[in-house]
This record gives sequence, C-alpha cells and structure tokens, in this order.
Amino acid sequence: MTPSVSIVVIFGAVILLTVSAIVWALAKKRKRAVAMAEAAVRIGFSFGGDARAFLREGITDVSLFGLTELGHFEITNLMRGVIGADSVVICDYHYWTGSSSGGGTRFDHAQTVFCFELKGTRLPDFSLAPRVRVAERRIFNLVARLAGIPATMFSPLMGGARADVFKRIVATAADPGIELAGHPDFSARFQLQVADNQTAKAVFSARVVEALERQPELSFSIQKSGTWLVVYRKNTLVKPEELGNALNESLCIRALFRSGA
Repeated sequence: MTPSVSIVVIFGAVILLTVSAIVWALAKKRKRAVAMAEAAVRIGFSFGGDARAFLREGITDVSLFGLTELGHFEITNLMRGVIGADSVVICDYHYWTGSSSGGGTRFDHAQTVFCFELKGTRLPDFSLAPRVRVAERRIFNLVARLAGIPATMFSPLMGGARADVFKRIVATAADPGIELAGHPDFSARFQLQVADNQTAKAVFSARVVEALERQPELSFSIQKSGTWLVVYRKNTLVKPEELGNALNESLCIRALFRSGA
C-alpha cells in the first residue's frame, strides 16, 4: 500500500468514525426524548414547547441560565405543569464553555433542571451549591486573576454583553460565599451566596440547614433569582423512569423555602 493510499484509508476511517459517533449521539438523543415525553405524561405534565420563549420568561435572571447569553447551550425535553400555586418547568439543559476548535479545550455540562415560578415572592435571591474541589478552586482562582485584565481588552473580542456575563461567572466561582455561624459543617460543604449575613440567617434557618445536611453526597444546587427558583444536580441527567421521584425530591427542596413566598 503506497503512502498516498494509506493516507486516504486513514482519512476515510476517521470520517467513518466521526459520522458513526454523530449518528449514535442523535439516536441516543431521540431515544431519551421519547422516554421523557412518556415520563411527562406519567407526572401530568405537557411535553414540548419553545425553549427560546422559556428564556424570555425571566429565567435568565438565574445565574445557571444566564450562561445562555454566551450562546453555547441547548435546552431539550422541556415540559410544563402546575403543582399547588407553582408553575413548574422541567428541562434538560446542556451548556459548554471553552472551545474544541484550534486546539482548545471544551467543557460540557448537562443536567435536568426543575424550575419553580414564584408569583409575588418575598424570598431573597440566593445561590447554594456544593463546594468545588480544591483543584477546581485553583483553576477558578487562576481564571479570576486573568479576568482582572481590563474589560476594554477583551470586550471587543467577546462582545460587551458576553464579556459582562463572563466576568459575573468568574466572580461567582471565585466568591467563597457566606459562612453560617453555628453550622460549620454546612458551610464547609456548601457555597452560599446571598446579599448579607442577616439575609442568610433569615432564609437558612436551622430547620432548612438540617434538612439540606441530610441530603446525600451528590447534593442539589439551588438558585433563586427574580421570580424563579431552580433545583438541579450538576452534570446529572435524570433517568426518565426516575423523573417522578426526582420531581418529588425537588418539591421537598422547594417546600423548605415556602415561607418566603
């Protein structure tokens, strides 16, 4: 086999593998969509809808969905229902940072998110998430230092709006959060970001803290901003057959903050 023929064979094999991977991914995506549609019926939700319209309902005030402003995201398997006084939206939310082109590195994150619309809420905005590992925190700190470069230098490259989103993400990641007095284990395990200590005490009473501390190692992240409260486990897509149980767990989390709405 001549060198030129070998190159053609290798090139063809690469193309075949790439096409096969794409076909497999699409088939897997379609299979999940069918299963999630069936799961939506079982829990009494309507399946489908316009993801872009959902983003116009104020959900981008929540920092998780604020990442959509960077343009690297996909919302699928969106479903809607009403439970008690809450309108509830469930969806699979996939976003990525970085770039796979030009030798860059891309980081993908996909999770099933439970979104509760709070009408007439008095619940203060907050964000609660499991603390990241030390190695990840070092990366965040490095990015935070890099982000200290004047915005005028990178805004033309990213666009002013995207640069602002990027800076907010970095600031959030680098923020150590508020420590709750009397709850050292909770503060060691969770990163709590809220306006001030007094608000933290008001929202995270001993009852709420104790309930959250009973969560398993793979803990929920909870964010409240504007009229929305969202609950999810980062990088975890709920299995269709477990959607009902996951919704009930999320409802229990939502109920912890019922008095504030």
